[in-house]
Amino acid sequence: MSRNSEEILATLAEEFLDNCLEHIDQMDVIVERLMRGQGNPAENHLSLQREVHNIKGQASTFGFPSLTSLAHALEDYMETAETIEDEQLSDIQLYLDEMRKITETRADPGEETTRSILETLPHHVTDDEQQPTQPEPTAAKPKAKPKTKKPVMDALVIMTAGLWRKMVGTDLTKRGYRVSYADNTASAISRALMLRPRLIVASLEQEHTNGGELAQVFKCMKETRKAHFVVMTSREKGSPALADVPDDAPVIQKKPTFTKELDDALSSWGLV
Repeated sequence: MSRNSEEILATLAEEFLDNCLEHIDQMDVIVERLMRGQGNPAENHLSLQREVHNIKGQASTFGFPSLTSLAHALEDYMETAETIEDEQLSDIQLYLDEMRKITETRADPGEETTRSILETLPHHVTDDEQQPTQPEPTAAKPKAKPKTKKPVMDALVIMTAGLWRKMVGTDLTKRGYRVSYADNTASAISRALMLRPRLIVASLEQEHTNGGELAQVFKCMKETRKAHFVVMTSREKGSPALADVPDDAPVIQKKPTFTKELDDALSSWGLV
């Protein structure tokens, strides 16, 4: 690469970082607006999603895959959360603060550091996971043995946005998983390499490939070969379209009974 080309790329990267800070500033304003109940909530939510998407779509191009990963994780958090209220807004602010730190240092921290940052950030939990507030005891009682906190397990759902992605994501969230989403093969591989999920759930129908072939790809990569893979489809079991699905990847039909079949698979792997 010529010196002139390198200078042009460096200039473009600096411009991107300046624009990125503007996007983060704007998101800070939107979060504050939402906390104060100012403006139209739906429009504010849409503006927030748009700003996050802008960063996610450009960051890797300019040498900041960490910002892409954080922006993608924030999108996942907002998609999984059923409501965006004060608690969720405080969580969103934590994501924005980490994105600002990286942008202001003007240096990508690298994959391992990014993974560590992601592990410290909040993920959406359901009411079932929240610890209820206990009333003050009227008499002294023996202290209960503290519960061991379950480690967070990552799950990657590879489906286009829609009803089934929402249903599967909600089900996994209720089971305590930190759920991430990908809607195409390239995004799925990138997310899997970063997150190294314990569980991957993919639709059979994928653009340019299928869920069975994806399962084979992940089995070939050392970072993901230990992940458990589930293929979901509306096709009947035994269909020729399922020929590429590995023997150890259960096929679950897109029916109301999918939760029972998914539960059976997770139980057999010890992932419940």
